[in-house]
Amino acid sequence: MKKIMIPFLLLLIFLVGCSDFQGVILKVEKTSIVVGTDEIDPEAEYPSFKIMVDEETIISGEVESFSDLEKNQKVEIWILDKGFNNEVDHKIASKIVVGE
Repeated sequence: MKKIMIPFLLLLIFLVGCSDFQGVILKVEKTSIVVGTDEIDPEAEYPSFKIMVDEETIISGEVESFSDLEKNQKVEIWILDKGFNNEVDHKIASKIVVGE
């Protein structure tokens, strides 16, 4: 039984720590950011996502606050409320980590 539980717990820890979105900042707005993929293929279309940021959003990594966010920074984002219909509902970030 222990042999089964240890790999299962490791997998569970790995899945819980994964971010909901990874990509680059395409646009910084007053209370939100638009995030898209950093893949570059001139013939392909890639989705972008508007992510709302509030006073409870934790911002870390290479920046300290929302005002430090800039276009083309790579980010990992955890979403607070995924909603039932992500096409319509606002996605509110609980955590944003800015990397290289």
